[in-house]
Amino acid sequence: MTDEFESREPSERSVNHHGRGLTILFTLLVCYVLSPMPMVWGLEKLGVLDRADAVLEIFYAPLTYLVERFEPVNKFYDWQFSFIGR
Repeated sequence: MTDEFESREPSERSVNHHGRGLTILFTLLVCYVLSPMPMVWGLEKLGVLDRADAVLEIFYAPLTYLVERFEPVNKFYDWQFSFIGR
């Protein structure tokens, strides 16, 4: 009895792994881009936002760069933060 994976060609298996890896990478990127507002909201509710500012500045430095240089990105985050009054 052959296993389902044994019957596949090696190149076919590697394509599936690359597709899965790209899907995971894309999902992580989307989560990173959408995470500042919920992160700030949660830290604000916990009362630790002022102590986490330095970490947030480092972690979100790439997004800060984009916000400062591209107006559509800036408008997106302004819109997103308007929900929590920031």
